[in-house]
Amino acid sequence: MKTPLYPIALNLKGVRVLIVGGGSIAARKLSEILICEAQVTLIATETNELIKRYAPPVQLIERPYQKGDEKGYALVFACTDSEKVNGEIATACVEQGIWCNRADASELSAFHVPGVIRRGDVTIAMGTAGAAPGLTRLLKQKLNTALGEEITVLASALAEFRKSLRASKQAEIARQIMESLPYSQLLEVARQQGESGIKQFLSNWLLPQTKNKADKPLLPVALVGAGPGHPGLLTLLAVESLKSADVILHDRLIAPEILDYARPDCEIIPVEKRGHHASMRQEHINALLVEKAKQGLRVVRLKGGDPFVFGRGFEEIQALEAAALNWSVIPGVSSATGAPSFAGLPLTHRGGARSFAVMTGMAFSEANHDIPKADTVVVLMGLHHWPSIAEAFIKQGWSANTPAAALEQGTRPDQRMCRATLSTLGDATARLGFASPVLMVVGVCAGLSAAGGPR
Repeated sequence: MKTPLYPIALNLKGVRVLIVGGGSIAARKLSEILICEAQVTLIATETNELIKRYAPPVQLIERPYQKGDEKGYALVFACTDSEKVNGEIATACVEQGIWCNRADASELSAFHVPGVIRRGDVTIAMGTAGAAPGLTRLLKQKLNTALGEEITVLASALAEFRKSLRASKQAEIARQIMESLPYSQLLEVARQQGESGIKQFLSNWLLPQTKNKADKPLLPVALVGAGPGHPGLLTLLAVESLKSADVILHDRLIAPEILDYARPDCEIIPVEKRGHHASMRQEHINALLVEKAKQGLRVVRLKGGDPFVFGRGFEEIQALEAAALNWSVIPGVSSATGAPSFAGLPLTHRGGARSFAVMTGMAFSEANHDIPKADTVVVLMGLHHWPSIAEAFIKQGWSANTPAAALEQGTRPDQRMCRATLSTLGDATARLGFASPVLMVVGVCAGLSAAGGPR
């Protein structure tokens, strides 16, 4: 692998740039540089018609390159059809500390010119370190097709919005507000409704927010689903929220890699809620959410799976509502469906199971022991109560030989799956030393192999 290149965006307005060469390659370089309002000189014995159209403002010098021509320029492009001349130009530039790009030998260039797509204030650059120019062109074509004019409209509206924030009383947290915006939603609004829709969306984003004593706008608290465990199962909106958060309150079972998306200055607070381990009481979590939000901070409550699937997310929303705070929910992949799917274990199957239900083992007791009526039942957090749960299944009409499976650490690198029957699954998990988090699946589907037949 070559030495990695450091991509930068240069402000070339008024900067002196030299191009040596008068062919099609020089013309392509020239057109891009002129867009950036550089002060350009071009030296060539002959120039094509396209280049001649650029003069003025380009200063054209019709003669061969002479050593010393490069003096006083910030950037030099060697674009002649002579390898020897291009080499002389590059050597002279190195001697004087001038950045030079050789059109015929990218590996000998001080800098590379990427493929560029421009959409108003949005500039997208791509390259292959000079190794495969054809691939760069292909990437440019594909991105050109995928990106519409809504990018231009959105960038312009956001620039105006940011300017208005800085000019208002909200200037001290303008950065925070800009980072907290739901950019994926904004892009869709731009696509469907244009500039007026974006302005209305941005206005609505700020309008409902109340003020605290410091007159800072109170940003919505985001309840974010972290998925079943694998960092790759986060949604794009979840990643956006984590990157913009000032404070993250997270459950114990969140994969550490997920927290790597947080900014270095983000305050990360574990609020451990797990079975027999010491944990923060729900009312304390609610109070902490309210406290941090009232400081004008962007707060993310990061919850395993989906916030509304046995996550007590709605209780936290009720606490926020009681404190007159705004909130948003970003759904996550629930472990109830995500973990079995990741392991290749279906919850429904044509001709075998046409319904499934989810129950929690933590709430199971003699007073609450009804098994949901479905072809497949997923039991979350049921490992410690499994003997009682299995007995309840059987008493309520399930065969003791019904296929059953247990998933430990679902979707994680150390995931394990154990298949047995309703009556033998407890002994099987104990023998294998299964420990929480464990998810159980009961029903015909628990006995299916990847090929769709019984195992």
